[in-house]
Amino acid sequence: MNNKHQRLKAIEKELVVAGILDVPGTLLFAAGVYATFTPEGEAFLPVLNNPTVVTGCLVLGGGMMAWGGYKLFTLLREKAQLLKMPG
Repeated sequence: MNNKHQRLKAIEKELVVAGILDVPGTLLFAAGVYATFTPEGEAFLPVLNNPTVVTGCLVLGGGMMAWGGYKLFTLLREKAQLLKMPG
């Protein structure tokens, strides 16, 4: 039981870290989507008027979000399996 309890605590810490690391990706992706649908030259940041930067935001942010989602999914699945175990 001690090992199970320790692993559950470790998973909780990893969930927090993965959630925190997922935030910049979400912000980048959101900025890219915003800039994609904003009329030409009217973005709130001048750098978001550059199509190359917008594409980079979408790709990098989307990749970070995908990693965060995968990490959260695997950790939550492992936690559920541990909680189902007897003892």
